[in-house]
Amino acid sequence: MHKQIHTSIKQNLNKNLLAFPTIVIITVVGIAPFIQALYTSFFHDVYSTKYFIGLENYKYILSDKGFLYSFNISALWAILNVIISISIGLMIAWKLINKKHKFLLIFAICIPFAIPIYISVPIWRLFFHGDSGISLFYKLTGIEINLLKDPIKTFLVTLFINCWLTLPTNVIFFASSIRKISKEMLLSAKIDGANNFQILFKIILPIIKNTTLTLVVLNSIKFFKDFNVPYMVSVGGPPLVKGITDHFIIGVTTTLDILIYDIFNSTSNYGITSAYSIIFIFIIALLMLLWLITKSKKNNTIISSFLILITQIIINKYIGILFSLGYIFSLFLTNKTFNNIRKYKKGVQIYAIVLIIEFFYFINNLMNNGILSGFDFAFFIALIILITQIQKKNTFLKISFNNRWINKISKSHISTTFVNNSFSIITYTFELLLIISSFIVLYLLIKLSFSKVGSIYIDSLIPNFQTLDNFKNIIIKENYFLYIKNSLILSTTTSLIVPFIIMPAAFWLKQKSSKTTYSILTFIQIIGIYGGMHSLIPLYIIFTKINLAQTYIPLILIYLNHAIPIGLFTTLAFLEKFPNSLRETAQLEGITTFQYFKYILFPLSLPIIFSNVLLTFLSSWNGFIAPLLFLNQEAKFTISVKLYSLIGNLSSGFPHWNLFSAGAIINCLILIIIITIIEKFSEYSFLQDIQD
Repeated sequence: MHKQIHTSIKQNLNKNLLAFPTIVIITVVGIAPFIQALYTSFFHDVYSTKYFIGLENYKYILSDKGFLYSFNISALWAILNVIISISIGLMIAWKLINKKHKFLLIFAICIPFAIPIYISVPIWRLFFHGDSGISLFYKLTGIEINLLKDPIKTFLVTLFINCWLTLPTNVIFFASSIRKISKEMLLSAKIDGANNFQILFKIILPIIKNTTLTLVVLNSIKFFKDFNVPYMVSVGGPPLVKGITDHFIIGVTTTLDILIYDIFNSTSNYGITSAYSIIFIFIIALLMLLWLITKSKKNNTIISSFLILITQIIINKYIGILFSLGYIFSLFLTNKTFNNIRKYKKGVQIYAIVLIIEFFYFINNLMNNGILSGFDFAFFIALIILITQIQKKNTFLKISFNNRWINKISKSHISTTFVNNSFSIITYTFELLLIISSFIVLYLLIKLSFSKVGSIYIDSLIPNFQTLDNFKNIIIKENYFLYIKNSLILSTTTSLIVPFIIMPAAFWLKQKSSKTTYSILTFIQIIGIYGGMHSLIPLYIIFTKINLAQTYIPLILIYLNHAIPIGLFTTLAFLEKFPNSLRETAQLEGITTFQYFKYILFPLSLPIIFSNVLLTFLSSWNGFIAPLLFLNQEAKFTISVKLYSLIGNLSSGFPHWNLFSAGAIINCLILIIIITIIEKFSEYSFLQDIQD
């Protein structure tokens, strides 16, 4: 009896050890920075001098309007990016599915994916800014854009670049969602006279509204903590007149993550940066609650009420309390009368009335105080919660799209030739703009790589002085192979470790109940989503104290942590294909869990293993934020940081655009070769033989 108990405990221990590496990485990279930042935020921590000061660091940050200005810029940045990228992505996805000759469109969609962000963003900066506004864009349009002086133009240019980079992801998401919809339903709609505008916005969008709403919230969180594009375009943008405060200088694109990076570089007090990180993590936590509300099928009235109350008090202060009371009252009213449609509508109407009142308050505040002080992010939180409540009610009622409903579409007032033609023109315009913009990036990259002149002045479409010396100089004079080697060491090490992290954890999760698995995956996803510069800086402080900051060890752990969420999801989905008889047969043969995993499961999972290896390799190779923060010695630079250092920011005196472009092309060719090699290993699965 004791022997059986001992054997059972040993087996459970062995099973749990499978998840141990994943737990360690998530703890070190995801949880430890939060604990470190929370502890240090209560101290004055400058080099070896450290003493307790309570909440003084928080007072230092929150007492200055610079933080509020940066918060509002981040909120506006997130909202505009979400609206533009998702709207255009939906239209182009619909165009892609219905288009017969789609080679150019597919090619244009692939360019933002194929060219790393640390290459494409500087190229766009060159296109718009050129030499203090005298650029190729100026030659084509006559509009001068100086990213050092023009705040509004800088914001719009940065917004365009970010949407261009995000658009392909949204297009692929919507295209895959649309393809899952019954073709018979769409065909019936066309037969009944529905045009493209009606089919897209009255049939397709209502069907995919749940996943679209989740995408909206996740993209909002992503854009809210954006760093890469605003930093690479103009390092936070030209300073705003009202943005110059006692402690901070706020530019037009100084998002919260850029602000904390500036604070980190301008002060040696780790206590201030840690306090800032905690404040930002708290904001991200509130946005994560919004994501959980949209993701849950239940009517989370208490969580929604808490989120509304907190955001209203923080942003609108005393008037926000009144708004909160109205929202919370209507939420509880709709919750109690969820099954009574008439009373439920009254609750929604009350909520909508409060929302309209807040909207007018928002507009009035915006007109009187401007965007920096008058932007009301709480209004948009309340709006998303209202949309979530309505869509959950529709799901509860199981609203379907039958032929009778489709017949009503063709008779609706919105079904006009003018609207449909306008929709077609807008869609064609965005499609053409995407194709042209993708070719512009390729053109500038190739042109500059063969140019003898390293400056950014473009006097002709074809360079007058052509040379191949740029490729020679980047390799020899800039010692380019050193940085390629650095990136290879980092990326290869990380990608080779990934299978031994993800596969055991996925196998461990597969043996858990669906509820437990869902909870664990949700927690891991939350840890992955909340990361950014605000979490990397506390992590940098940790590794600095143990003298490992200037090594590749923290970078490897960071990219492993990035790979875990998507890797677990895809691997678990792959393992579901394995027949249960395979595991049962192995148990009958007396094979232990470790032997089953090593000799059966691992070899059969090579396709998904190599897919995870490829994704991790690309993520590590193309990473920019982490190497920028952790690596200060040029000899240890990865290829992304080295390429960016060749052109620097807008104030750099002598950018070498020809060397940058030559190095970028070499970088892209290396990536193509590596992707081709790794993909060959994932073409065939032995699992097919077992299933047959």
